Amino acid sequence: MSKLFLETFPTISFTKEEQDLLKFVTVLHVNYTKDRQTIRVYIRSSRLIPKNTIYHLERILKQQLFPNGTINVKIIEHFELSQQYTPKKLLDAYQDSILIEIQNTSELDYHLLKRANWKFEQENQLSLEMEDSMCARNKEAELTQWLTKVFCDRCGFLVDIRMKYMKAKTSELRKRMEERE
Repeated sequence: MSKLFLETFPTISFTKEEQDLLKFVTVLHVNYTKDRQTIRVYIRSSRLIPKNTIYHLERILKQQLFPNGTINVKIIEHFELSQQYTPKKLLDAYQDSILIEIQNTSELDYHLLKRANWKFEQENQLSLEMEDSMCARNKEAELTQWLTKVFCDRCGFLVDIRMKYMKAKTSELRKRMEERE
């Protein structure tokens, strides 16, 4: 049974801005992980919520519900966006959040995606062009799966993610070394 976020957590103190945002958020369910170390709060929102805001809400819930810090709080968001959104408009509005989230899990993945050229070839086909390297090629399946999860599971868009590779740029140091040889 779903309930509004503010009704689910009536004792939590939120700022006026946070309250205005959360009045459009529904809690679908709350559960513990098997090890009872983390509470997961599954939410649905008709508005995009930046990932920094999600992380901030997790900290607020943890601090106020579990002041001793023994239990973590993880919010799993799902967006039901209006028809004004297309995959491209979503990317324009949410790309920073995507990068922030991946940075929290893997610096390497973050740098690969940060340096990539993101481009919609067709309405539902996202092309990521990155420098050709063994590292990028080894991460292709993982990054594709993760981005598909963000676009599809979280935001409701069926997007085909395609990786493209361009020749790696030669650094200035390497150019000078090659010239000397």
